[in-house]
Amino acid sequence: MKISTLSAQNPASQRTGGADAGARFAKTIADLAAQVTGSAVAVEGASKAVALGSADPTEVATTIAQAELMLESVVSIRDKVISLYNELVRTPI
Repeated sequence: MKISTLSAQNPASQRTGGADAGARFAKTIADLAAQVTGSAVAVEGASKAVALGSADPTEVATTIAQAELMLESVVSIRDKVISLYNELVRTPI
């Protein structure tokens, strides 16, 4: 996951209309999902290559570690978003 991409798309750093910020947030989440999916596909391909004996197991272990880190980051972001949503729901109007 590219943290620089996330910070560049941070709605707090680009104050504009609410709908625009929502669209940027949705695009950021979609990009993260695409990166995680790409990472999972890379792990699957690397695992197949090791099974066929055409890849270095160290490279596969590195690919798996990167995919795990990306997934943990996405889960952490998801948990934070859910926590913020729950906090907003509890806020009296």
